[in-house]
Amino acid sequence: MYTAKYESVFMYSVTKDYYILKKLLETILNKNIDTITLLNPNLIKDKTKNRNQKLDILVKCDEIYVNIEINSGYNKYIANRNLLYAFKVCNEFQEKGSIYKLKKQIIQINLNFNRNKYNEEYFIFDPTNKIRLTNILTIYNININFYVNKYYEKDTEFISKYKYIIMLGLELDELENFSKEDDFVKKFTKRVKEVNEDVIIPWIEPEVERRMYEEMLREEAIKKGTRQGKRIGIKEGRKEGRKEGIKEGIKETTKNLLKLKVDLNTIIQATGLTQQEIENIKYELQ
Repeated sequence: MYTAKYESVFMYSVTKDYYILKKLLETILNKNIDTITLLNPNLIKDKTKNRNQKLDILVKCDEIYVNIEINSGYNKYIANRNLLYAFKVCNEFQEKGSIYKLKKQIIQINLNFNRNKYNEEYFIFDPTNKIRLTNILTIYNININFYVNKYYEKDTEFISKYKYIIMLGLELDELENFSKEDDFVKKFTKRVKEVNEDVIIPWIEPEVERRMYEEMLREEAIKKGTRQGKRIGIKEGRKEGRKEGIKEGIKETTKNLLKLKVDLNTIIQATGLTQQEIENIKYELQ
């Protein structure tokens, strides 16, 4: 069964009913929101690669622009991509003709599944003047599994406060059980069930999305293995090079000793070579 950790399911569920999205954002941002406007998620073209990049959900909440990214997994690639998107959103909403002035505050929310670490908040900080520049950009990493674990621990006070985040990480049978106590969660559960009942939605099918994510992980693993292989190869090459260099050095020393007519036993003691090896080098000199 597909749940909100697939972006197609999440986007269908929260955009089908803006009230769901509103309550979720109010919980994360800890503030009341009066109006929500869904914006075009297409970013400007990347000037280096000349390609369009698409955000998951981009909304205007009152006077704040919020980009929401849904991450089924979490790794270095995802973290870098999310950071890149955050700054691209800032670039998109820079006032025309101004000197790097943003129209409104930008917030990026990364909903990370399969990661138990507690939430993280990032912002731009001026260490000299000790000023937190929240009027430019704030990034929230919301780690869904952390909230789900609290649900499993039956922390009733926590569950009551963060139920709109918890519901995102529950399996469908858990959602149905959870929704018995809350009409709002029941609405969300209904939307998730609609996706699983093959409702046509204007995004990537969950199964396709899952395969794309798995393929991305495979590519990352191959790249990582290739980099490790190169490092090991270089290291081993250096070892072999040192060994060959030592052998050549001993060989040259042996040749010089033979030219000086040094006796065989002395050469053996000086070089560590066998009599046969010395004889072979002596043959090369003839």
